[in-house]
Amino acid sequence: MSTTEARVNFSRLYRAHVSPRDWRGTERTAFVEAFSHDGAIKKIAAAVAALELGSMPELVEDRVYNCSSAKELIGEGLSEDVELRFFETGWTGGKATHFVEEPLFLLNTPAALIRVWTRCPQEGRP
Repeated sequence: MSTTEARVNFSRLYRAHVSPRDWRGTERTAFVEAFSHDGAIKKIAAAVAALELGSMPELVEDRVYNCSSAKELIGEGLSEDVELRFFETGWTGGKATHFVEEPLFLLNTPAALIRVWTRCPQEGRP
């Protein structure tokens, strides 16, 4: 990464998973900037409720789980590239083996985080 390229600011970044509304849906992994875990959950729930048409944010909040700050994810992750740790979702033999496949970026300026995500090893992607 060049020195002029923006780096990801992890200070207020959170990641959470959202279970589907019913069996036909898919789990979402959302990334948001917030000042707290609770604030992150509320922002994610509001956005997902808007996407689902007819859902209420209060009900979506019950489906948001594993909300973690970037600091927590970096501390728990195993990738040598610290920025990739934010996208880790599975590990085998002390190594990160699974990463977020279809992220939902709820950020004002997501470009730097999207660039990091594109570096993640993905099944079926070179």
